[in-house]
Amino acid sequence: EDISPEVGSVPDLPPTDDMWDLVFSSEAGATCDDNQLLGGEFAVDKFYITGGNNGGSPNKVYILNADGSYNTEFDQWSSAGWGWRDLAYDGTYLYGSDDYTVDAFDLDGNSVPGMNITGPYSPCRALAYDPVTDHFWTASFSSPIYEFDRSGAVIYTGSSGLTAIYGMAWDDAAPDGPWLWIHDQTGGCVIHQYDPINHTLTGVSYTLPLLPGSTSQIAGGLFMTDEWDPGWHLLGGVTPVSYTHLTLPTN
Repeated sequence: EDISPEVGSVPDLPPTDDMWDLVFSSEAGATCDDNQLLGGEFAVDKFYITGGNNGGSPNKVYILNADGSYNTEFDQWSSAGWGWRDLAYDGTYLYGSDDYTVDAFDLDGNSVPGMNITGPYSPCRALAYDPVTDHFWTASFSSPIYEFDRSGAVIYTGSSGLTAIYGMAWDDAAPDGPWLWIHDQTGGCVIHQYDPINHTLTGVSYTLPLLPGSTSQIAGGLFMTDEWDPGWHLLGGVTPVSYTHLTLPTN
C-alpha cells in the first residue's frame, strides 16, 4: 500500500455515519480488477480513477460510469512507480503527478503536453484546482502545502501540521468558504478542512466510517463535484485499494 511512513497502524473503525451522509459507494477495485487504486475525479458524467495495475506495467486510468460500472480504461504514459496519485480537474483537462511534472490529459485520455506544469514537489501527490485564481494546490504526506500557478511559480508554501496527506479537493461552493479539503491517512480516512486564505486548519474534520464490505481503509485521492448530481456539491474520494465514495456534509 502507498502509505505515509508516519501513519502507523490503520484502525478498524465502527460503521457509524453521524456527521455526513454517505450518498454513494462503489467497490471500484473489483470493477477495475486492480488492487492499487489511488486517486480519482468526477468529470462531466464519469469517474476517473488512477491505478497501479496490481503492481504491473503500465499504470492505468479507469473510466467508470456515474453508477460505478466499468466504461473503459487507458494506459498512463508516465510510468514511475505507482503512477499518478490524486487527480485535479479544471473543467477542461485532468491533471495527475508521479514526479515533479503535473501531467495534463483530456477526458478521452489523450496527453496534452502543452498544459503540463512543473510542480513544486515530487510527487505532487494531493492535487486540487482553484478556478478563481487558476492556481493548483498540492502536498505529499508530511510535506508542506504548496499553492502554485501554471508557470510553476509557488504562490504560498507552509506546514499544515498533517503527516499523511494523500488527496485534496477545492470547495468554492460553501457560503463561508473557500475551503481546501484534505484527505489524510492518519486515523484511516480523515477529511480535514483547511483555510486557504489564512493558511490554517479550521479544526473541522470527519473520519469516514468503514464502507460496506471493508475491514480497514486508508485515505487516497479526494475531489469535489456538482456534476454527479446537479442538486448537490459532493466530496468524493478513493479509499485504496477498493472503494470510490461520495459524501455529503449535513451541516
